[in-house]
Amino acid sequence: MSNVLAIGFLALLYLHAAGALKCLECKKVAQDNNCKHKEKTCSARLWRFCYSRLKVEGATSSVDRGCSVVCRSVKNMKSQRDEKMMCCVRNLCNTHNMWHNK
Repeated sequence: MSNVLAIGFLALLYLHAAGALKCLECKKVAQDNNCKHKEKTCSARLWRFCYSRLKVEGATSSVDRGCSVVCRSVKNMKSQRDEKMMCCVRNLCNTHNMWHNK
């Protein structure tokens, strides 16, 4: 019985790892849509997304990319804060040029 449980556990572990989505990760995307620093990757497990996000606070704008469990855009008129998020579910798909969505 314990062998069956061990094999079942290993099979689930393998399926979970195989189901991981690889996304580009960048904290600061320049206006030419390239990462200002060394671009990395992150793993989005099941039910997660790769994203590109434009943040606007007053006169300041920034773009980042990464992995997320949620995909939503936020607009707060009171604080002049606006977040536009584009998500996708393919490996390394989050190359959206968010500067054009400004």
